[in-house]
Amino acid sequence: MKSLKFISAVVSLSIIFSLGGCEDKMPRVGSEQYNQLHGILNDGNTVNEITLFSEQSKFQPKLRFPPTVRVAATTWESGDGQSAKIRKGFANEVVTSLWLSEQGRLLFEKVDASSDGPRRVSFAFIAGVDPNFKNSQKQRLKDIVARSVRTTDLPELGLKEYVVLEPKSSAIATVAYVPLRKEDLSLFGDAQWISCEVAASTKDLNEPLIGRVDSCATSFHSLETLTFTASFERTVLSSWRDLVDESNSFANSILMK
Repeated sequence: MKSLKFISAVVSLSIIFSLGGCEDKMPRVGSEQYNQLHGILNDGNTVNEITLFSEQSKFQPKLRFPPTVRVAATTWESGDGQSAKIRKGFANEVVTSLWLSEQGRLLFEKVDASSDGPRRVSFAFIAGVDPNFKNSQKQRLKDIVARSVRTTDLPELGLKEYVVLEPKSSAIATVAYVPLRKEDLSLFGDAQWISCEVAASTKDLNEPLIGRVDSCATSFHSLETLTFTASFERTVLSSWRDLVDESNSFANSILMK
């Protein structure tokens, strides 16, 4: 009988500890519970404010998002792989998605559900990087130009296409696009380009790869305290000038001075 009582006590303690562990368990990254730990409430009525921070940045920009813009916040794991402590009102990274209309305007909501309607553009914001990182980006762009196995002018888009291969392979690592015309160069920073993923190899180099591009992204360093990346589908490339203008305007509108 004593043995049964002992076993019962052990089982009871196990249940208690198990329940306690459930209370301490971190919500799934990206879930509303996880966002709420950061002070983010996506209820369509709340103006969300969040301060970005990073060990690699001296800046702590504060962002203010309109109620209609859904926001997801992330606190990165520490260097030892452990979950970092989440602080309400602070995050390492904030992401959101807007819609680029056929008229070249960023919309907070997709008002047309057709496939030919507004195209999704996802944004990721982090604290501004230091000048050394920007210099490394400039060097990376120079390397892309130097390593390109083929360069093609696309006057219909106003872009120049660079193709870079995987090391010791015929597979294409990336396709990069930069403005073709001098008058468009001012739209881009000197450390900026559009990088696109493409499923192709050297056997496909007989024509521009723009038709094979899957998804693309470009990073903005125009604001000292804030760095952000816009990710988008291939169809947005035809509106890249509008995308750049609208992205910079959006970033300026949410950055609290």
